[in-house]
Formats: sequence, structure tokens, C-alpha cells
Amino acid sequence: MTCIVGIAESGHVWIAADSCVSTGDVESETASPKVATRDGWAWGMAGAWRAVVAVRDYLAVPDQGDAGELYARVCALLKGMGAEDDDWEMVAGSEGRLYVLSEACSWHAVPVWQSGRRRKRSPRSWAACGSGGAYATGCLDAIADSDLTPEQRYTEALTVASRRVSGVRPPWRHVET
Repeated sequence: MTCIVGIAESGHVWIAADSCVSTGDVESETASPKVATRDGWAWGMAGAWRAVVAVRDYLAVPDQGDAGELYARVCALLKGMGAEDDDWEMVAGSEGRLYVLSEACSWHAVPVWQSGRRRKRSPRSWAACGSGGAYATGCLDAIADSDLTPEQRYTEALTVASRRVSGVRPPWRHVET
């Protein structure tokens, strides 16, 4: 149970996540983040906790912007630890671009949109994944043209997801590049 939110704007990337983990039928809060940064990449991962920890702590990231290679490295890392069949999704960003990667369907770049009002229009992209991802994405779509900061937008998206999915709960943690 997780919600990962990514926002890219003005050459920067913000990735935020909730703090809920599930063990069997028990949900609890973890002090360990589901987000990380390394060498110009930021990412958050939803899925089996062992996969989240492995990718957060041991992923050797490729050159910035090479999402295909990032996907290959995540898959190789998880296969090497015997977790390749675990369901997982992640939102990753580098050089102001967002990507969604998943065990089920490889990876794709998130489209960039012109959002905002009048002089404050800027290229933005956003994505969310995990059990609260659909609610967070809907929220991000609804507030795309607002004057909110990226931090305010991901906070709002995670809050909306937490109201709809019991496995999404604060505190929110984020990283940025």
C-alpha cells in the first residue's frame, strides 16, 4: 500500500511518497523513506518492501535521462536478489523529465503539458503510482493550472489519496533534483 507522486517543472523534479507499509494484514508507518536520489536521479517506488529497500539503497543509476537503462538496472537488481516477480511501480525523474516504470509494462516518459495561468504558464508534468495513484493523479489533473508550488501540489495529491485508500498515510517524504 503506497502512493508515489512525481512532479517536474522548470527543470526540477520532486518525488514524494507516503509512509505506510503492510505486513500481512497489518498496516504501519515506517520511518524509512520510499524515495531516494542519486547522481541526478530522483525516484519513489511502490511494491514489495524488500524491492523498495533494494532499489532505494543499492540501485546503480545510469547517466541522467536514460530511463530505458534505469529500467534495465532496476530489473537486474531485483532479479539478482530473487525479487523479479514482485509487483512494483516507480516514478523517476532526471533533468526535469518524469518517467513511470513498472514490472508489468516496462517504462514510459510522462508527457509535458503547458500549465498555469497567463504569465505563470510553464511546462509541467506529473504522475503517480501505487494503490493511491489514481486518486493522486486525478487531484494533480484538477489542480494543474493552480498557482500552487510543486510541494503544495504533491501534498494535496497525497492527502486526497489518503482519504480514499487506507494504505496511504502521512507523513509525506520527498526528494528533489
